[in-house]
Amino acid sequence: MKRTIAFMMALALCVGTTATAFAEDTATEFSFTLRNDPTFTVTIPAQVTIEEEGTEVEVVAEDVENLAENEKVSVTIAGTDYFRNQMVLEDPDTRAVMRYQIVTPDGRTLETTGTDTMTGQEIVSFTEDGTETYTVKPVVAPSTRPGNYKGTLTYGISVVEAE
Repeated sequence: MKRTIAFMMALALCVGTTATAFAEDTATEFSFTLRNDPTFTVTIPAQVTIEEEGTEVEVVAEDVENLAENEKVSVTIAGTDYFRNQMVLEDPDTRAVMRYQIVTPDGRTLETTGTDTMTGQEIVSFTEDGTETYTVKPVVAPSTRPGNYKGTLTYGISVVEAE
């Protein structure tokens, strides 16, 4: 009886060791993609004289490289030199004001009308070298006084996720 128990224990010990010897190896596969940061040059005119019927403004992107498939270079309205970033031109002599609007290449009209703002609105975008043209128009109301109106638009340029 003692021999049977000893034999059974030895057999159990051998079976236990055999099971471990047949265990599968496990592994972790690692991957890493190193890519260069996107580079580009965007050229926007420093000065534009607006005509009453509207004036086209060309924005040029050159040397656009290393964008991911789902990225684009976005040119947006970052702000203006007028109160609350309103899209307004002002005559410095009379302090009279006149609104203006931007018509994007895809036909959207960007215009502020009082309390709203267009800050962050995209004007043009690029995924490769090229030229995009938008139109800027003064909004001449019947009560607008003659004068020399001026204003400044500041652009934001960044790489964003494409829709």
